[in-house]
Amino acid sequence: MNSRIIFQATWLLVFSFLAFLLLFFILTIIEVLIIGRYVGLSAVFMIVLVLLIIAVVLYKEQSFVKAHYFRRELETRRGRRKRS
Repeated sequence: MNSRIIFQATWLLVFSFLAFLLLFFILTIIEVLIIGRYVGLSAVFMIVLVLLIIAVVLYKEQSFVKAHYFRRELETRRGRRKRS
């Protein structure tokens, strides 16, 4: 793999983790200001957000794999038709 791609992916991972951490702290502060104490709503929101992101990524990857196999099958069928 190209080292530049690995470098960019590493920084993307670091910055996304820092963004999630910052969002968690902001939501915690808002929760404490509104409710008056910490009850864990921000933690639940962050867990739901992470699970939603994982679900979307897996769905997109599944559709990408299906499209790849469909394209390969279509090319195979076209190749068989050209040979016969």
